Amino acid sequence: MVSTTQIRVTDSVFACENCANTIERVLLKKGGVEDVTVDGSEKELEVRFHRSRMDEDRIVELVEEWGYTPEGSSP
Repeated sequence: MVSTTQIRVTDSVFACENCANTIERVLLKKGGVEDVTVDGSEKELEVRFHRSRMDEDRIVELVEEWGYTPEGSSP
């Protein structure tokens, strides 16, 4: 089953095209991730993934590991 999660971040660095491209490429290499869209103007990351191979918590952890702060998380 394919699921979609949207993660809003507090950092404006998503507006950087190179940063957005890097995030997309790295997430797409993770098992279970089907599609990634970064909307820099909205500071939002949308990830389509297979729940049997990836989960939303892990996606959030990866975003945090890259130094971005999802809304509702502590830095």
